[in-house]
Amino acid sequence: MSNIILMSKPYRDEKALETVINYCADPNKCIAYYVRGVNGSSVKSIVDDMKYMKKYLGKEEGRQLCHFIITIDSPYYDRDTEIKLCNEITRMTCDYWNIEGYQICSFIHNNTKRIHTHFVVNTINLITGKKLSDATERLYKMHKDLVIACEKLCWNGVVFNNGKDNDEEDIDYL
Repeated sequence: MSNIILMSKPYRDEKALETVINYCADPNKCIAYYVRGVNGSSVKSIVDDMKYMKKYLGKEEGRQLCHFIITIDSPYYDRDTEIKLCNEITRMTCDYWNIEGYQICSFIHNNTKRIHTHFVVNTINLITGKKLSDATERLYKMHKDLVIACEKLCWNGVVFNNGKDNDEEDIDYL
């Protein structure tokens, strides 16, 4: 079963963005990455852009990021097809958050039994200038939108379950 997992760490220290993004971008795990609202020419430029917006808007204190993972697991598809599905779901998810006004980067990992994508969202909304305070509610809405999108695209067996995965060895957590 596919999952959406919100990482509950507070990520409040000044190195949180850099630490999480560097972990997610590890070339031994990451097979592709996508960004929206930031310069994606390098991992450093992603971190620098997100930090710059925090400083520019005067929102450098508190939670630095929202980190969540989407796993893709379907009994109907082979590994290559799951990677293609993961790419599409990753792009849809990045578009969803970017349209809402958030900078986001995503990193697809193929180093475990399950294909999964780590998403890192800057906690500053570029439209309102406010900090993200409703990540859980936004993930529930995104979950509903992803279910509808998968149904419309006839992706049989890509069923999303909210919550931590039953088999932790299937996913790499930071």
